[in-house]
Amino acid sequence: MKITIKKELTTLAMLSVLGGLALNVNAAAQTSTSSFDNVNTITVTVAGVADFQADVLTSLKVTNQDGTALTNVDVADVTENADTTFTVSTSNHGVLSTGIYSVSFVTTAGKFGSSIFVVGNANEVTVTANVLPILTMKVNGGAAFGDLVAGTIATATTTAITVNTNASAGYQLSVSNSVNGLNKGSNAAKDVIAAVAGNSTDLASNFGYGIQATVAAGSAGAAGWVSATAAIDTAYDLSAEVVSPMTNSGSNLSSAPGAVIDQVTTVTYKAKIDALQETGTYTDTVIYSLTGAF
Repeated sequence: MKITIKKELTTLAMLSVLGGLALNVNAAAQTSTSSFDNVNTITVTVAGVADFQADVLTSLKVTNQDGTALTNVDVADVTENADTTFTVSTSNHGVLSTGIYSVSFVTTAGKFGSSIFVVGNANEVTVTANVLPILTMKVNGGAAFGDLVAGTIATATTTAITVNTNASAGYQLSVSNSVNGLNKGSNAAKDVIAAVAGNSTDLASNFGYGIQATVAAGSAGAAGWVSATAAIDTAYDLSAEVVSPMTNSGSNLSSAPGAVIDQVTTVTYKAKIDALQETGTYTDTVIYSLTGAF
């Protein structure tokens, strides 16, 4: 004789809820959210429950972030509302310290859930960073006049000064030279191609040696920010054949009021001699200096 026994199991859920073992048929986990009013009331909102008063809470526990249950907080402190929420008073426990808490519950209808609420800023992380100052300068290009011819304006190869800085108040680029004009060593009057006189001179009708400058817009940064607008000092913001002298003590050349990327200042050197200028090789050392306003 063959005997067949068929056992059909209903949906069972074995749950360890609130520290006790419960065997529930058709138990339903509920999605819930919790909030704290920073005084003594926890509000729990349970999704999919139209009338919470129709379902009675049988167990409730509030634990801190270390898993320790709050004393004097249980179902007796619950107010069930005729909507999707119930509230829990924590006044019998006392003031809640800053931290992350969990509220867990079970109802007579077999619904259960747990959610988090935060007191203070316990779930916030402050991220800090220090941005180091950047100040770089690159000088490209010498300045060769080649052969000077009396009465003819000569323009030397240009010098490009590239500046990078993240200084919030920008930079100042200055220029100076080692001697008063181009000379061949003795500093005697006829051994010097003197710097132009005054603030600026038009070499179309005068003799001497000087510079003029321009500045180009910098590049855009990775975040789309663009370089601050730079300007040439009025003494050197010149064109055509007009130039200004350099000084041994230094003069402001260009500047910007904020951070710049690859800001290029271009300096043009011009000279004009008369027929009495002695022959020889003349030189001048031009020095560029950069400061950042951090």
